[in-house]
Amino acid sequence: MDKLEEHFYETAANEIATNTMKQGVMAKAFTMAPHDEKAAFAAYIQLRVQQLTEETAANLAASRQKAQEEKVKEYAKSGRRTPEQDRSDMRVGCTFMAVCGLIVLLIIIACSK
Repeated sequence: MDKLEEHFYETAANEIATNTMKQGVMAKAFTMAPHDEKAAFAAYIQLRVQQLTEETAANLAASRQKAQEEKVKEYAKSGRRTPEQDRSDMRVGCTFMAVCGLIVLLIIIACSK
């Protein structure tokens, strides 16, 4: 278990200890164990850790996307091209060269007959 996951478990346990559980998560936990309060609390912890993990992953993805967008804007302001744009142009250039080579090869074959 890494430190972040451990922190999520601590958060869920603290929410139970301080009676500050998320209402929707607790309701779902009770539906998973309707007649067993301890099992419901265990389910709450499991559900809450999953929720925190998903939220963190979504926030991280959004942060990376925002950083990428800012990087592109910075490149655009400076008049430079991003490395991604350069790679895209290289792929287009390579494809164009391959097509040209194929056409030349077909012309050579056609002329040799």
